[in-house]
Amino acid sequence: TYMVGDALRDVQAAASAGARPVLVLTGKGQKTQAESDLPPGTQVFPDLAAFAEHLAP
Repeated sequence: TYMVGDALRDVQAAASAGARPVLVLTGKGQKTQAESDLPPGTQVFPDLAAFAEHLAP
């Protein structure tokens, strides 16, 4: 199970819930990536469309 978000709290919640954290760089995502220590295993994509393409190429 994946959980997608653009904020640190989103990917932290995913990791805490046992989901696979995904950060998108739209919205707050670029700032989150630059300023935060992301949970281990967090995947990063430019936007939601890129993540969707990753799931079903």
